[in-house]
Amino acid sequence: FYKHLTQNAYNALWHSQIYHCDYDMWWSGKSNPVESGLLRAISGGPVYVSDAIGDTNLENISPLCESDGRLIMFDHAALPTSDEIYEDMSCGNRPFKVFNKMNDCAALAVFNPSFEKAEDKFRLDVIPDLDPSAEYVAYEYFSKRFSRVSSSSEMTVSLSKNEALAYSFFPILNDKDGEYILFGDSTKYFPAAMQKKARMPLDEIVF
Repeated sequence: FYKHLTQNAYNALWHSQIYHCDYDMWWSGKSNPVESGLLRAISGGPVYVSDAIGDTNLENISPLCESDGRLIMFDHAALPTSDEIYEDMSCGNRPFKVFNKMNDCAALAVFNPSFEKAEDKFRLDVIPDLDPSAEYVAYEYFSKRFSRVSSSSEMTVSLSKNEALAYSFFPILNDKDGEYILFGDSTKYFPAAMQKKARMPLDEIVF
């Protein structure tokens, strides 16, 4: 899985300039099914499975799809964050991060390529084009936690073997009724990429 992850992420720096990237088939019920599904959810490319008959795990496929079955897709190809482009991520126990964007929203997937615990501390401006003047609400899929952040915010992550994180970042908006975000379905890996979003007032969010 680690080779598949890094080859696709780093190759996309060039390949995404000339065509849509394709992460190939995956098995929804075995061989890192959650990590593989998460990687495809943020990939910005097509998603298809090659399960044997009876081996399909719909629980692992559902977080990639809208309620009507359409694929949730980002605008662009997933790329490594700017702090990892010139780093050999096979050295040391650091997580590997890839990002994508959908309009004004952003997403970050964090993987542990190590057989041991992986830790990292980074600023959110490692995601290129994140508006430096804006504030965001970050939502992490697996923990279901919200936090208020900006491009200068520092994040600390710690992952066990085979653990992953899935962050969505929603710009904070403001009108006569106060601050709010346009939020997607929290049961999906990346609600930031969903076409349908609903108003969520910040005073209803537990940070």
